[in-house]
Amino acid sequence: MRKELEDLWENYLVEVPMERTEEEKRHINEYSSISAVLRSKLNDEQKKYLEEYDNAVCATNGISEKYAFAKGVRFAFRLFVEAFCDD
Repeated sequence: MRKELEDLWENYLVEVPMERTEEEKRHINEYSSISAVLRSKLNDEQKKYLEEYDNAVCATNGISEKYAFAKGVRFAFRLFVEAFCDD
């Protein structure tokens, strides 16, 4: 079942375009501005470590999103079964 949910997640990302809310856009713009200022003040070694940190955070967020998706699908399925197969 885990493999099927992972495949569903991968296909979902491709087929359903991401639409950001205004709040998300505001946070992304704020992050980008702060990141640009920070990077302009760092030396090359510090930039390398910051890049590694950013990559680790992104990877962790991706794993968390996939886990939350699978958990949501399982919840929805259990709710569906309980609602329509009630004894």
